[in-house]
Amino acid sequence: MVKISEIDAKSMWDNTKQDLPAHQRILSEIVFSKAGSHKVCWICGDEEDIFLISSVMDNGKQMQAIFCENCLMIQENIGLRVVESEKIE
Repeated sequence: MVKISEIDAKSMWDNTKQDLPAHQRILSEIVFSKAGSHKVCWICGDEEDIFLISSVMDNGKQMQAIFCENCLMIQENIGLRVVESEKIE
C-alpha cells in the first residue's frame, strides 16, 4: 500500500494531463470538481479501492495515474500497459 496526499495527486495530474486526449482531460476535470479532490479515480471518481499506477503510453512516455480497481481492469483489457500498480491507503 502507498500513501499519497491531495497535493501529490494534483501534481501527478498536472504532469499527466497534457499527454491525455482532450475528452479525457475534460471528463477528469469534471470528476475532480464534483469530488472536490484529485485523490479519486481519474475516470469515474470512485474513492474506494483506488490504485496508483505507472504505465507506458503509446508515445513511450511513462505516466502515473489513479484508477479504481474496475477502471484499471477495463483500461488493461483495452491495452493499457501497466508497469506498476499499488493500492492507495
